[in-house]
Amino acid sequence: MIEGMDGCILPQDVIPEIMSWLPIESIARFSCVCKGFYELFKRIDFIDLHLSRSKERIFVEKRGGFSTSLTSLSLIEEGDYGSLWKAREIPIRLGGLVVFPTISTCNGLICAVRSHVDDQALAVYNPITNESIELPLSDRQGKRLLSIGFGFDSKSKRYKVVRLSEDDDEGVIVRKGEIVTVGDSLWRGLDVPFSVLFGRSFSPLFHGGAFHWIVDKEIHSDSVDGLERILILDISTETFQTCSYKLNISYPLTTLVFNCGEHLCLAEQQSSEVEEIIDVYRLTPINSSAVGHTQHCSYLLPPSKPWDLYLISFLMDDTFLIGEVNLSNNFRDDHLAIFNPKTGLYRNIGVNGIPRSFTTHIFVPSLVSPYASFKMAESHRFQKVLS
Repeated sequence: MIEGMDGCILPQDVIPEIMSWLPIESIARFSCVCKGFYELFKRIDFIDLHLSRSKERIFVEKRGGFSTSLTSLSLIEEGDYGSLWKAREIPIRLGGLVVFPTISTCNGLICAVRSHVDDQALAVYNPITNESIELPLSDRQGKRLLSIGFGFDSKSKRYKVVRLSEDDDEGVIVRKGEIVTVGDSLWRGLDVPFSVLFGRSFSPLFHGGAFHWIVDKEIHSDSVDGLERILILDISTETFQTCSYKLNISYPLTTLVFNCGEHLCLAEQQSSEVEEIIDVYRLTPINSSAVGHTQHCSYLLPPSKPWDLYLISFLMDDTFLIGEVNLSNNFRDDHLAIFNPKTGLYRNIGVNGIPRSFTTHIFVPSLVSPYASFKMAESHRFQKVLS
């Protein structure tokens, strides 16, 4: 019997099973019901079970760049077709730590900038439990930062952050990479073989235990015409490899590498005065020396003027999440839309309670602690769940 729940007639093993299916909002409320629930929600086995059954959610944060610190996030609750979606404000209370725009997410944890002076000083935190950890500073502070990735190494059971940067050494571009395990005090160097594009996303896609970037073929002109290369960093071995595909990207700044179920996909957005087109390529690697297979589909979006459209993500319900932005009247207005490629249905989404100008992210709300994967876990377990 779970302590504090003596009046419960359910078997002890049934209660965690039921609770693991609840959304994070319900978990937060139940944590205040009794000591038994509070203790249950701190158990690593329950946290892992709940994470495995949690769904992707959308959250937005007020657009302000590195000059304005974040005080809250807006976690969006999707509504039925034709109804308004709702947003629940999640206050950020990290003690003395101040965070700025979100860079990447993994298992409910957020990797973000922690300094308005230095956009390469990073922290990892959970907005639900308000636990956080600062990452060490790098020796390459001040270099031109290309990309930052955040992922979970399933072999070592540790979270890692990778960063790629470039430096101009007397006219010669020097590419460098670094990786750090969350909880360690030093970054480890990586030899980066190619310059990369990051298109719409500053953070690379983390898929199948590896980070993925598009190789910049304008710099690496040895690429075969009609082939694009994906640079892959295995998070466990911390080694790079590439895979080539038969596709030709025309507009690299509007590309997005994303997960589509178990598949790796690349989407390219093409805009004109009369139409918006999304070309989607499903990528199937063979090995590092052979050209991978691709399956191509093209989707036509409705005219959007004066709004500009940009692809944000592919959601688990087989729809695209689209961002709409209007820069008229000297102010930025942001909106969200959903596009179903199977039906061709495109619909605007109204969301109550979000900022007028915002950035959009996808994550899985969880009780995961940034300390949970190393020895400091017990001394840093959260004291309470956000209610």
